[in-house]
Amino acid sequence: MRKSLTKLFAAICALGVTAGISSFPQANAAPDTAGQKRDVPVYRKSMDENETVECLFYADMPNVPYMSMEVYYKTFLDGEMTVTNEGGGRYTYKESLCGDTAQVNTETDVFTSDDLASFSSTPVYKMPDSKLVLCGPDIFVKFDSVQYDAPAKASTIDMGKYGIDIREQDGVVYYPFVTLSDIFGNVDFISTFYADGRIYFSAMYDDINGGDAMDSDPMYLTSLKTGVRPQDVIDMTYKELQLSLENFYGYPSDRIAFANEMKAYGMDAALTHMDMKTKELLLSNKTGDYLAGMDRLLSFMLCDGGHTGMMSNKKTLELIGSENVSKDYINGIMDIMSLQNEYTEKNMRITSEKNKLINLRESILGAGNYFSKGNTALICFDQFNVEYQGWKDYFSGKSSSMPDDSVSIVYDGLKKARAEGIKNVVIDLSANTGGDSVALYEIIGMITGKSFMTAENTLGGQKFFQKNIVDVNLDGRIDENDSYTGNESMRFAVMTTGTSFSCGNMMPSIMKDMGFMTMGEQSGGGTCAVIQRATADGVRYCMSSYVRFVDKSLKCIDDGVPVDVQLVTADASGNKDYSVLYDLDRLGREMENYYGSGTEQQSGTADNSTEESALITSRPAESIPEQSQPSQAQNDAQSSQDSSDSGWVGTIVWVFVIFGAAAAALIVTGIIFIRRR
Repeated sequence: MRKSLTKLFAAICALGVTAGISSFPQANAAPDTAGQKRDVPVYRKSMDENETVECLFYADMPNVPYMSMEVYYKTFLDGEMTVTNEGGGRYTYKESLCGDTAQVNTETDVFTSDDLASFSSTPVYKMPDSKLVLCGPDIFVKFDSVQYDAPAKASTIDMGKYGIDIREQDGVVYYPFVTLSDIFGNVDFISTFYADGRIYFSAMYDDINGGDAMDSDPMYLTSLKTGVRPQDVIDMTYKELQLSLENFYGYPSDRIAFANEMKAYGMDAALTHMDMKTKELLLSNKTGDYLAGMDRLLSFMLCDGGHTGMMSNKKTLELIGSENVSKDYINGIMDIMSLQNEYTEKNMRITSEKNKLINLRESILGAGNYFSKGNTALICFDQFNVEYQGWKDYFSGKSSSMPDDSVSIVYDGLKKARAEGIKNVVIDLSANTGGDSVALYEIIGMITGKSFMTAENTLGGQKFFQKNIVDVNLDGRIDENDSYTGNESMRFAVMTTGTSFSCGNMMPSIMKDMGFMTMGEQSGGGTCAVIQRATADGVRYCMSSYVRFVDKSLKCIDDGVPVDVQLVTADASGNKDYSVLYDLDRLGREMENYYGSGTEQQSGTADNSTEESALITSRPAESIPEQSQPSQAQNDAQSSQDSSDSGWVGTIVWVFVIFGAAAAALIVTGIIFIRRR
């Protein structure tokens, strides 16, 4: 049995966590003694690094480090921040690049910001005066301009409501380290983790020197393997989960019962009303109980299609399968199927259909990414990904070959189509479950010569339209040579199914807004950018964030993008016939019917300002002047912050585990790749 359990946990990744109105006191009393300063080691890319940062530890919370906000901002975001003591426990923070501000009252434990999304953005990726923008790294994509439909609304986080105590010592304000990690763990997909007396810093790109050192550290999460959690960590984890979910979860759907209750009453009250067992597990001193509670909450109660859940990594899997944890974890999820919602079922379908679609396509067309017949070509890729180091090597001349990723697949496909004189090009996203939205922006730019998106910032209550400029010809530079794509004689369509999720949902939305044809069946949804988090004991998770993508009519696209031409049919039992998707003759006829028989491109030719005005007409617009082109140094320092896709670096796998008297059954669903910047 133990061997089978080991294999089980090696094959799956569990998900879960929590947040809501707290059952803890309004605020902790000030500690009896001053916090003791201690240098805590920091690890970024490897365990060979020799770096420390000063934290405070208090007698009443010996396992919970505290840090000042300005030190955190400098250490992990490479930004400068001034702090002004206004008296009476009130302090004002101002970041130096864009002048974004926040205030805190240490007597009431209330934190406010006029524009929290912009205040918490990674400074190395921001532009002066541009506020919240979502753009790619300099290697492919640059921010051009952004227009908001309204100024951002102020955000208030009442930390005292959760019992989170902000502490003042010697004229410096200190926050729990995990609270700072949540405030600045934004849609740039960066985060910090404190576990077992160490801090780890994770970042998707080299710009701010982050890495995955924790994956090589034999000590990471070791204390949790004892099976017992200290009380101060139990309390801090539950409090912080409430703060994180209640203030930063993006609510992509109004059909998630627990999310609706949490939004109205808070996490704690929602758990008390809807599933007291999950609350008890989260507050248990047993590691296995706690991880089961996280799975119950995130994988099932807050399941939103694939963007919310505990991150898969080797250390988490080892923890779940360890001797002192596995039994309690299994007991905690015995009745988990009773918590499923329509999205958990959707996750199962996505995984099942993805494999079916890939196998079907290969059986009809063979292996590969480019297929053509007559006047029609199909370019296929099932994940949006960018091999950043490979592109750096290619652009610098260290490598003579483009890396093998979705960007090069589309570039090569377009090149072949032009050489063959192809008229109709179909971008096949039928089995694409998402990925890196930087790849999405670049691919759309290579096809159309344009790159833009429409999103809403739920923290600030505003919607915005953003233009980007991209390296169309992949020469490593963004310049006047990128104004011509060479595709002007071709017509394009995007093909989707219910498996097309996240970036696979965002691309058809943008292309449809630009006037291009969509076909297949309605895409699978997935509308929020993803943010990465860690609990107070270092367990990593992700969730749908406060950045949600909408179409140009301001409609949320979480239910998917309807197609112009329905191709997928189903029999009386609901079994779908996907075979027509890979019939190039049929695809060509559908495009001829849609566009007409002319050779000129029939769509996507409107200037971006057309889409912009269509977006902004709902409310008086507040325009942000277009920035003058930044210097190369600024460009190098400023990558992007993406959204909707949440291009995942790791994958999220939704897990249902049902244990009978003598056997275990496992259903794994929804492998979804999360957006990176």
